Amino acid sequence: FNILGLPTELVSHSISFLSMKDRLRVAGVNKKLRKIESESKYYVKFMFLDISTSPDVIRRIAHNASIGRMCVNLRDLNESNRKIFNLVKEFDIGTLYFGPNAHDIILMEMMVDSFFADLTRTCKTMFLRECYNITPEALHQVSEGMSNCSVKLRSMSINKVHKEKITSFLNLVGIAFRDGKFYSNRVVEVYEWRHEEGDVIEHAIFDGSLEILLDHITFASGLGPFRLKLYETQNSLEEAKNREGYARIEVYPE
Repeated sequence: FNILGLPTELVSHSISFLSMKDRLRVAGVNKKLRKIESESKYYVKFMFLDISTSPDVIRRIAHNASIGRMCVNLRDLNESNRKIFNLVKEFDIGTLYFGPNAHDIILMEMMVDSFFADLTRTCKTMFLRECYNITPEALHQVSEGMSNCSVKLRSMSINKVHKEKITSFLNLVGIAFRDGKFYSNRVVEVYEWRHEEGDVIEHAIFDGSLEILLDHITFASGLGPFRLKLYETQNSLEEAKNREGYARIEVYPE
């Protein structure tokens, strides 16, 4: 059976059923198959980057594939992996996160404001272990981009952010937090979630359709999680404000 004798549309359809690895293998057979493969789009449910791969191969995948979830877990500190990290911003990704073995030195190098901004146009959901070299100004710009839908990002979670960065971010938004109280001259709503024993666990700040989630650990210990989430419908926004255990608190004028 000579697959090359089939019309291009049928060859492209046949290739679409192959795994990503087999697609790349087929593309290496001859020029015609390489051209067909390079022009066909496909969806990959999960992509796990944990070994050094040719940046050229990664670039080809980025050009063709839409990725449901991507985990970047590159452990070796070398120039090839730096290039691959940089290529992540060229993908179309649903959820992006960095695995526990991803090299912190590369992440510290790469995760600056410009690269972070590129990632917000690449994925809808992003998880980061740390804030790395991302500045409060970049966090503020991203929050504005989420609010006006000028970026693709709709949800972001960072496990460890220093209190000083969060305080600076809030100031840029126009919100201050002092002595357990929130102050702002803008129209924002703040809700708090308390433990059964009465201790405050979490604050949810609603700036329009954008939710800023702050954990009490951040202000108590100086380091903690930080989350942003955009609600795209009025119903989902109201449901978030009326979550069980959350109560609205006063925001004082500055």
